[in-house]
Amino acid sequence: MGGFAEFERHDGIGLAKLVRDKEVSAAELLDAAIERVESRNAAVNAVVGRLYDDARRAIDEGAAAVVVSNHGGRQLDSVSATLRALPEIVAAANGQIEVLMDGGIRRGSDIVKAICLGARAVLIGRGYAYGLAAAGKPGVRRALEILKADVERTLRLLGCASVCALDRSFIEVPRAWESQSLI
Repeated sequence: MGGFAEFERHDGIGLAKLVRDKEVSAAELLDAAIERVESRNAAVNAVVGRLYDDARRAIDEGAAAVVVSNHGGRQLDSVSATLRALPEIVAAANGQIEVLMDGGIRRGSDIVKAICLGARAVLIGRGYAYGLAAAGKPGVRRALEILKADVERTLRLLGCASVCALDRSFIEVPRAWESQSLI
C-alpha cells in the first residue's frame, strides 16, 4: 500500500468496506493513518467542546474536528446530554470541520440519532471498557458486534438503506431545540 493518500477518497464507511472486503487489512489502514497523523504539522487535530463558541474556536485554531462532550457530565446533575448540545455544534461547524459525539452512546439507536443530528461519528469508550472488563479482547469485539447489529436493526426499522442516507428527517427534534439561539 502507498500510504494514507490512497485512502483519502474514501469516507469512513468506504474504509470499513475496504477492510471488510479484504481489499486492505486493518493493520495497513492503521499504519497509513498513523503515518498521516505523524506527517501533519497541525498543532490541533481535535478540540473537545459542547458550546457554539467551542466549535467556532476549533475552526479558528485549524482543528480537523470538534468532539461534542459534556466532560464527564454524569457526575453533574445539571449538565445537559451531549445529544442535546449536538445540533448547536453542528450548526456552528457549518461543514467546515468534522463533528464527533462523545457520551451517551449505550446502543445502536443512540449512534443513529447522533448521525441523524449531524455527527460524523461517535466515540464509544464505555462500550469498549465494559467489553474489556467482561472478557478482554473478545469482550471488546462482542461489544462492537452488538452495537453494529443494533445500528443495522435500527436502520431496517427506519427503512433506511445505509448510515450514509441518515439525516434529520428520520427523527423528531423537540421544538425547543430548534428555537434556541445559536449565537
